Amino acid sequence: MSTTWRGQKDWDQPEPGMWVEAHQASYVIGSRRLGGMGADETIPFGDEAAAHRFAQANGGRVVRFADVPSDYILPATQGRP
Repeated sequence: MSTTWRGQKDWDQPEPGMWVEAHQASYVIGSRRLGGMGADETIPFGDEAAAHRFAQANGGRVVRFADVPSDYILPATQGRP
């Protein structure tokens, strides 16, 4: 399983070929940066130091794959069936 790596130069224009094995990535959760649909985003990084720098600049905390809360993966439907 792979995910895109956000340790890139430009948040709005991801660089092609930036992949990291999902279980080896570090993730920032709870930051001020929202995903493409305006929801909380689990932001993957291939470099843990880059994840900490991002969290320092944008809020949030750094976690490993196993520590990403399930509501970041499958958000609550908020009253929808």
